[in-house]
Amino acid sequence: MSRPGRLIAIEGIDGAGKSTLAANLYRRLGDAGFQARLVQRYWNSSLTALWRRALERDAVTQRDAALLAAADSAFGQEGILNPALRAGEVVVADRYVYSHIVHFAARGVTRPHLEVWFSGFAAPDVILYLDAPPEIARDRLAAKGKPDFWECGLDNAIGMSIGQAWREFQRQQPQPSELHGQLERYQQKLADLYAQILPDRLTQRLDAGLPPDELSECAWQALGPLLEQNV
Repeated sequence: MSRPGRLIAIEGIDGAGKSTLAANLYRRLGDAGFQARLVQRYWNSSLTALWRRALERDAVTQRDAALLAAADSAFGQEGILNPALRAGEVVVADRYVYSHIVHFAARGVTRPHLEVWFSGFAAPDVILYLDAPPEIARDRLAAKGKPDFWECGLDNAIGMSIGQAWREFQRQQPQPSELHGQLERYQQKLADLYAQILPDRLTQRLDAGLPPDELSECAWQALGPLLEQNV
């Protein structure tokens, strides 16, 4: 089904610069006269609050979390994304359903289940994949006093339930430098999964090592043919 709007999905490992690029493109689209919208992968605050309560009470598995994420995505699709696309908006998604599939596959949820739960969503017109080696993620996150529990995949890496692992992490309070090895291994796993699941025909790979302004310019040039259709 044709739609007047456009959907630009931005994907990449943690620390690749997704949020910075998404914000830059959103501003640039507005400056160029496009009706633009910036969205993120978590849409419904009530579902996010439910997940946090379940985490605190150790009442959620990786499979449960994936189902909640799929429900959240379905809510966002029907209530926010589809109406925006029908209205002719250019939507910039700071991560999309591919991010959920990759992160939950890395945490052991089976791909066939994930592909069912995250099927039926609007296909992006283009996916901008920020290609970053794990070393870039490490250095950028370190500059922010990170990595954290989730960016290292520790909720799945230490053989405990999510809630138990979270409490153990809180108890030990490891220094970020102690987590760098785990971070790099986990982020490489994510990068490998992205290479498997992103559709080649929709994906534009960008060098995440570029300074933000240069990366934004490269992305803008890559979007040129797509945006010309909306002029």
